[in-house]
Amino acid sequence: FNERVSPFNKEHVSILKGVMAMSIVAFHLSYQTDDWLFMFSSWGAPVVSIFYFISGYGLAFNYRARGNEYLSHFFKHRILGNLILPFLLVWIVNRIVSGNISMSLLDELIELLMHGETTLPYSWYVFSILLFYILFYMIAAKRNVVIISFLCVFTYIVLTVSLSYERCWYISALAFPLGIFYCKYEKRICALWNVPVRYYVTVPLCLLLTAVCVISKNEFCYLFAYMLIPIIIVCLCAKIQIYNRNMQWISNVSYEIYLCQGISMTLLRGNYLFIKSDLLYIIATFVLTFFMAYSIKKIVHYLLIGINMEGQKT
Repeated sequence: FNERVSPFNKEHVSILKGVMAMSIVAFHLSYQTDDWLFMFSSWGAPVVSIFYFISGYGLAFNYRARGNEYLSHFFKHRILGNLILPFLLVWIVNRIVSGNISMSLLDELIELLMHGETTLPYSWYVFSILLFYILFYMIAAKRNVVIISFLCVFTYIVLTVSLSYERCWYISALAFPLGIFYCKYEKRICALWNVPVRYYVTVPLCLLLTAVCVISKNEFCYLFAYMLIPIIIVCLCAKIQIYNRNMQWISNVSYEIYLCQGISMTLLRGNYLFIKSDLLYIIATFVLTFFMAYSIKKIVHYLLIGINMEGQKT
């Protein structure tokens, strides 16, 4: 526990990504099991809001540190290497496992665009964060990047709501521009929090405002509730030093865990194998998901090495 406020750092991000990756799997499992994970049944949107915040903060932080050099390799490293290649590999595996290998790509694209439906379970987040990454690339150098990012994401929310996409597509989305905002004004915010009264009132105030939003049961208010949750987490992290080597490992494959969880659930409670025991099912799902996530990470790593070598030859 620090006496003075410290900036958001890699150790915080690593722990959060690891914990949130396990939490999102637990959230999805809570709807398939009776009592073991009931406490996670409301964790979906809060966890996604923290993922969005970390993504927005991370992009803004790297751009602030490296400028246009960061953007020059953005599509190759951030979008192709970090997002698209892992998704494509898991998407192919899912098609084979689910028996949808012959499904029309055009039909799949239409379902995605018109209804927000994806063949890979829970992969809506991939398309959402991909869109936000591209958005950041386009506006990173703008002077009013924070305002523009909020306006663009709000437009995204209006669009997804008008197309009747599922709630998950939009309810936590404002946390992404919030991460950009926090990165830009982090020094000022930390200076404010270094005054003890201001720091210790932040979390109770955010919790109170979150409760008001939840009690109102108004969907528009929920958009702001899921902005307050990342602020609470960051505020707590500003005074607490956290590090765990195991969470560092999980953090490194957090995106792959998100991608692979649906396939694990399909395999372990499917047509050929069905684990009746909820406890065994939960344990097996985590083990298989971690194994698949690590494997996908390694395969993508070697694929990128091969692509780089081919690029050097040409």
